[in-house]
Amino acid sequence: MNLAALIAEYRRRADDEVAPFFAEGATLIGYANEAVREACVRARLLFDDAPRPGVTTYDVQPGQERVELGELVHWIEAASFIRADGREFELELTGLDWIRDHPDWRRKSASRPKVLADDGRERVRMWPTPSGEGTLQLSVYRFPLKEMVADEDTPEIRTIHHAGLVDWMLYRQWSRPEADAEDQQKAGLALTQFERTFGTRDTADVMRKHRERKRVTTTYGGIR
Repeated sequence: MNLAALIAEYRRRADDEVAPFFAEGATLIGYANEAVREACVRARLLFDDAPRPGVTTYDVQPGQERVELGELVHWIEAASFIRADGREFELELTGLDWIRDHPDWRRKSASRPKVLADDGRERVRMWPTPSGEGTLQLSVYRFPLKEMVADEDTPEIRTIHHAGLVDWMLYRQWSRPEADAEDQQKAGLALTQFERTFGTRDTADVMRKHRERKRVTTTYGGIR
């Protein structure tokens, strides 16, 4: 489905096909893009390990311990550090609590880091701090590279999931502050259907516990 088809399906299901509309086109475009992002948060639909500056690859300078993640990164699945000499080293994903267990964690440096930790503020911390330049390479679940704007634009997620996006659009419109009791009830049903398709959101506490527990097995579970 392209953007025009998503909006048409919304209008059919919302009985909003005749002008003047209850929801204008610009509002529905916003809902549609929000629906894709929400689906990516809940179901991690867009895996990316291709070289993509600011998303999966980050230049690292000597003595640089932290890297600011690009806004498209939602979840880190695996990581490696590529030294200037071309050698690549896999990094273990862990939490800052594990790094802080080491007495010299603030000062320790090495030719390449061994672990990568999420600091909870859209940044990651390499440890030990790399003493030379290199590249941080990530495998991530991310948000779409661009938002839909034109009628022919399509969601980046797989086609099989497109129809489920309309449930979020309906939920957002029916749950607006001025909605009456009937619309609020329909909003709840639409959200339930969206959650059946894409799952529920992790709570902030669940995400905190997830990134703080040590993960040093060969199977990576992500740190965000």
